[in-house]
Amino acid sequence: MGEEDLHNPPEMQRVLERYQIHYPFLLYVGRTNPHKNIPRVVEAFSVLRGQLKEHPLYHDLRLIIIGDHISRHAALRHAVIQGKVEDSVRFLGFVPIETLRVFYQAASAFVFPSL
Repeated sequence: MGEEDLHNPPEMQRVLERYQIHYPFLLYVGRTNPHKNIPRVVEAFSVLRGQLKEHPLYHDLRLIIIGDHISRHAALRHAVIQGKVEDSVRFLGFVPIETLRVFYQAASAFVFPSL
């Protein structure tokens, strides 16, 4: 068993393949209400992507948001469009707890902002 197998057990691989995730990602889990300040996370992510575009590992870093749907908050949609990260931010809505566990394990970092 190689080092890659230790970090990507079969269950994790199946979940990531089901969601077509084959890139490093930051993870936010929770509501997207205004006091959670998610538009600011998207803005910071946009800046970070620009800084990492030449990085060997993180040049294709993405942001995955699990919880509410983007359609609930216009400011969040606006932040994604304004930051030009429509192809790099994914909103998955709610996922089963077993799936959520895999996302926590596979994430490069977990972000938890608040005002």
